[in-house]
Amino acid sequence: MIRQIVRDIEAVFAHPWTVYGLSTIGLIGALVSFSQPVAFPPTLAFAGAWYTLLFWLVLGFSLAVACLKWLRSTVQDARQKGWGRTLNRVLTSIPLGVGLIAILVLIGLIQTFVPQLDFNRRVDLVAQYGPDNFEVLNTLGVFQIFGAWYTYVILGVFLVNMTACTVKRLKASRNYVKRPMTRKKPKALHNMPNTATIEAPTQNAVTLKDRVKGALVARRYGVREDEGQILAERRRWERYAIDVFHVALIVAILALGITNFFGYNTMTLAHEGDLIEIPNRDFQVRVDEFWSENYKGTDRIMDWKTRLTVIDAQGNEVKTGITEVNGPFSHGGISLFQTAMGEDWMNAATATFRVTNAQGDTIGEYEATVGETFRMPSEGLEVEFNAFLPDFALSEGVAYSKTQRLNNPAAFVIARDAETGERLFRTWSFSKMPQMQNVVDSNYKFYLEGFKAPQFTGLEMSWDPGVPVAYSAFAVMIVMLVGNLMLSHQSVWVHVDESTGRITVGGRSRKGDFTPEFEKIVAGIQRELAREPAASEGDALAHASKGGS
Repeated sequence: MIRQIVRDIEAVFAHPWTVYGLSTIGLIGALVSFSQPVAFPPTLAFAGAWYTLLFWLVLGFSLAVACLKWLRSTVQDARQKGWGRTLNRVLTSIPLGVGLIAILVLIGLIQTFVPQLDFNRRVDLVAQYGPDNFEVLNTLGVFQIFGAWYTYVILGVFLVNMTACTVKRLKASRNYVKRPMTRKKPKALHNMPNTATIEAPTQNAVTLKDRVKGALVARRYGVREDEGQILAERRRWERYAIDVFHVALIVAILALGITNFFGYNTMTLAHEGDLIEIPNRDFQVRVDEFWSENYKGTDRIMDWKTRLTVIDAQGNEVKTGITEVNGPFSHGGISLFQTAMGEDWMNAATATFRVTNAQGDTIGEYEATVGETFRMPSEGLEVEFNAFLPDFALSEGVAYSKTQRLNNPAAFVIARDAETGERLFRTWSFSKMPQMQNVVDSNYKFYLEGFKAPQFTGLEMSWDPGVPVAYSAFAVMIVMLVGNLMLSHQSVWVHVDESTGRITVGGRSRKGDFTPEFEKIVAGIQRELAREPAASEGDALAHASKGGS
């Protein structure tokens, strides 16, 4: 009874349609949550309500039952056929490869929906998704999905599957290429996909065969004779094209994996005269100057440009060049791309604060740059200018800047006891709303009297160690794909009936329509047979005639 119940549960939950249906619902829900975090928050989609928790538990149970069923079947198969054959069958499974490709495509799709931490600040993502949603997605690795452990596992399994399938195909292709072309019975030629019969002019068999061979050689076929039958073929090697494609794909994936694991792609902001430290290199890059160019007669920016100079470890100038939006500056395998330009409000803004006491009297004016502190000796305070946001906004208690424009400037300060360093209070100071301050347990107010920021150039710095190899592999893949589509192994058999002079031609192609090529072959043979014999051929015919009489 219990065993039957277990079987029934297995039949329901391990059924392919159950697994596919639940997985599809889960994937759709996840994508909607990723793209619409306000309407369907990830905290709700993944763990926020009893019904979502129940759904993921049911999906997990269904996947577990299906995996156990598959594992049991595999073990039984291994006991009957041997572990080697079973392992080979599993690793070369086409459905496994297709499923892994679908998962990798899905991961790429998620990356298009969800901003990645490589190109976005953590604070901006927290502001966009909210602290709770951010923590859920960050725990799932969604913000760095191509660096997540499960992506590497899936990619590793896919590479093993692809390698096993490629080895299996290579063995089959090698056997195919090494297998010689053999003669066929004349009747079999009439049953081929392409066949024709030619009534030849009266000539001896040797001359007929020589002319047929000449017609085939003219079509770039390799020709040989087997027991009186002419065998011709070309492009037998094209069978290897798709195998080389698979090998190139494996190389490209490995190369991109090396780039993803060992390389880097970071964004850096620099000011004129700054020296940019290059990771794992014995040189620096100096920012000489930067400027923007507008479209002629307009204020619209057409391009950003930065002049850079490479400085070696001894302080010598090695190389100078310009990077722009579509023209990187490269040296030593490192590429610097122009990505932004403007005023560096968030990292290097300088503000002037007017501080008042409880009576509203001005204590003094102080100037500081983001990250610096200024002292108020008469009050025994040390104030840190902690942050400046040019376009202040608040999302679920998280402050961030919506844009880089001065729409709502705000400065954040932290006051400490000058002697003990104990934090006393902190507050935001708003330029457009000076009275709006959230100072708690303090009679001080901070007013933004002025602010400025240096110009910056935004440079994307990247090192992609595997990209040249990956590009080469992609080029090979394109060539092999075109070769596989355009070329095909073609075979032709020609039987010459010595008694009647009748020529039977049969041919086929490994793939594609062989009819146009076959018609050209037949027409070429007919032209060759209709050609007037050369002097040597005429002498041979005459000699053969005298011998016969």
